[in-house]
Formats: sequence, C-alpha cells, structure tokens
Amino acid sequence: MLPTPQARDHHGAQLPEQRRAGGHQVNLNDVARGLAEHWQRDGWGRYEPSIRRWEAITGRAAPFPAQRGRSGRLRISVEFTEWCQGLPASWVAGIPGLPYAAQIRALGNGVVPAQAAAALRLLIQIAAVPSAPSPADLTWPHETSVDAAGPGRKASRACTAAPSGTRSGPAPSAAARALQSQADGQLAATLAQCSSSREAARAPSRDAPGSRLAPAGSRGKQDCR
Repeated sequence: MLPTPQARDHHGAQLPEQRRAGGHQVNLNDVARGLAEHWQRDGWGRYEPSIRRWEAITGRAAPFPAQRGRSGRLRISVEFTEWCQGLPASWVAGIPGLPYAAQIRALGNGVVPAQAAAALRLLIQIAAVPSAPSPADLTWPHETSVDAAGPGRKASRACTAAPSGTRSGPAPSAAARALQSQADGQLAATLAQCSSSREAARAPSRDAPGSRLAPAGSRGKQDCR
C-alpha cells in the first residue's frame, strides 16, 4: 500500500532506497519521486494493485505522481496527493495563488471523506445500541483495549469494529438506521455547501473586474478546507 499523505511531504524527496539506507521511514513524497524516475521501466510497480483499487473506488484515473520543482528535482504532485485523499480534481490544486507547500500541508492535514463517513456511520450504530459497547467491540483480537493503542497507533486501526460475529449487541434498530440516514444527508449537504463556497471563492469579484478573489461575505460560514 502507498504511504499516507503527510503535511511535511513538501520537503525534499529522496529515493526510497536512500531513505531506508539512512534508517528513516519512506514517505509518499519519496515514493512519488521513485515512481517518476523509474516510470518508463516500471510504471506503478509494486503499487499497481493499490492504485487500480483506488481508481475503481474514486471513479477517476490516477494522475502522474510527481512534478518538477523550481530546482528541477522531482517531488510529489499536488494532483496526485489530492487523488490519494479521495478528493475531487482541483479541490486544492485549483485554488489560485496557493503556494505548493501550502497545498501539500492542507492535503496532508486533511481527512479522507470516505473514511470520515464510515467512521460516522460506525459511531451512530454504536450509539444506538442500548448497552454500551465493550472494549472488545472496538479492537482487533490481539489488542486488549482502545487505550492500549497509544499515541503512536493509527486510530483507524485501533477503533475499527471487530470482525462480524464477535459482537454481542443487537443489530442496529430502526432509530439507528434513521440516524445513519440523517447523518448521510447532513454529510452530503455539507459537501455540497463546501463545493458551492469554493466555486464562489474562485469566481471573479464584481467590484474588481478580472480579480480572482471572491467578494467579501461570499464565502460560506463553514470552513470547507
């Protein structure tokens, strides 16, 4: 699998083998550079299955992973980072005037919408169960509790529901299903509002012809970044 996008991916990339030789963990920026430098020979290489799966889920082809910086060195592209996060094309890359480093930081600090929606659905299902879930409901078999995950563990792994058949609680009730449907509707409305706000922000100002900045007050109250 590909490494997770990080806010610090705008720093200089090394070839993966160089990063490992120094005793450090390879990041997505390193992977993107390595893929680009060996593209003619290997293409997506070992990451081909992961790329194809995510293409099928997102419904759009993966962009080229790297771009050249001012010095001419290869670095991860904003479009590829955006695609890895499951965001629409130009969600961040299309913001005028935003520097490369700021774009990568915004994407690295962001949340994958599909993962956020799945987490909300899981929490709604748990909240609707009459009895509070035990730690075993939220952990993998080899973990003793959610607290055992520690600050360095991925929350997505520590808080993933146990495999089917291990929970003792009843199936989600009608109330739980109604709450889930309501959450789905709220999520869709929020994404639509974000999209509308962003389009308004990109539209030329009426007060300043040719300007690419939105008029004051045209942005939505909700922070869509």
